[in-house]
Amino acid sequence: MDASPPQTPPKPPASQAHDDAIIWLGKITTQQDKSAFVALFNYYAPRVKAYLRRQGVDGTQADDITQDVMLQVWNRASQFDAAKSRPSTWIYTIARNRLIDAWRAQKNNMVDYSDPALLPEGSYDQTQSIAAEEQSVELRSAVAKLSPAQRDIIEEAYFKERSQRMIAKARKIPLGTVKSRLRLALDHLREKVKREPI
Repeated sequence: MDASPPQTPPKPPASQAHDDAIIWLGKITTQQDKSAFVALFNYYAPRVKAYLRRQGVDGTQADDITQDVMLQVWNRASQFDAAKSRPSTWIYTIARNRLIDAWRAQKNNMVDYSDPALLPEGSYDQTQSIAAEEQSVELRSAVAKLSPAQRDIIEEAYFKERSQRMIAKARKIPLGTVKSRLRLALDHLREKVKREPI
């Protein structure tokens, strides 16, 4: 998933759908009306998913986020205020916020928890520091020995922290090509690091 700022959500629905959505939200709030939620879901879920796909979210994750968004709509229907916003604006705001949360979670998953800066004071001794530096030198040397195409893809993905989808878009090549090039580059790196002594 690309981690660039979300684009502007789609335009609000036509007037009739707007009026219907207000009625549906009212029924959900006052009566926990499941048929009203189904109607709201059937209208907005495909639009929310289409919005997420335009942001670069893959199909499975777009489905998951859409489900979360619509669940939040059900749980927070009483918070909707027709005097403050249109139903579509309110729902797309939830979608945008959920998308930002997903990006943050993805970025947090990329954190290296063995990084000395994240360890408590005194828990990272000098021996570990020297070993880490030696491994870093070895890895840089191995990356330098890759072919230019392999080196570029590794640098884009790991040093510049670009997603495979972002790389594919920037280079105008299929996502599958990026994945296979990255896999081959990593395989070569593993071999070089394995063969060469520190």
